[in-house]
Amino acid sequence: MRQAEFEDFVRTERSTLIWFLMSQHGAAAHEAEEAVHLAMIKAWQKWETITHPRQWVYTVAAREYFRSSPKADTHRAHDVVVEEISERPEPSYTPSAADRVVFSEQERLVCAELAKLPPVQRQVAELRYRGYSNREIADLLGVDPSAVRHNVLRARNRLRHLLDLIQEDAG
Repeated sequence: MRQAEFEDFVRTERSTLIWFLMSQHGAAAHEAEEAVHLAMIKAWQKWETITHPRQWVYTVAAREYFRSSPKADTHRAHDVVVEEISERPEPSYTPSAADRVVFSEQERLVCAELAKLPPVQRQVAELRYRGYSNREIADLLGVDPSAVRHNVLRARNRLRHLLDLIQEDAG
């Protein structure tokens, strides 16, 4: 039972975790793959004692990325704690596992811009992408809904500006 449960967990979480590291922390595909691989090994070794596996593996994968990436701030590795990972299903428009790893140049730019957003804007953008309403995000983060609306608006404006620049370059 333990092995089957873990295998299901890996199948369910692996691609989403790779996407998380690339979109939230600016990891390249190979860096995200490596960090997720190491996190899953550690998860298997401690599987019986982990009470919140999604939160645990996201935190460990982010720390592994920060420890191993020459471009990442290695001092951030010990500070990373992913406190809330939603159990909500991914939206129906979530890319397939293959699409999450094979990005076009435009998608790489968007992921890089997402990683540059201030932490609160990045977190709010992630939760909106996952389908949370502004009210739900406010409740999760313990902030006023107007602060959530403001952060969503600023994140969208920054990404919209980037997309405009990409379209100008393409046209």
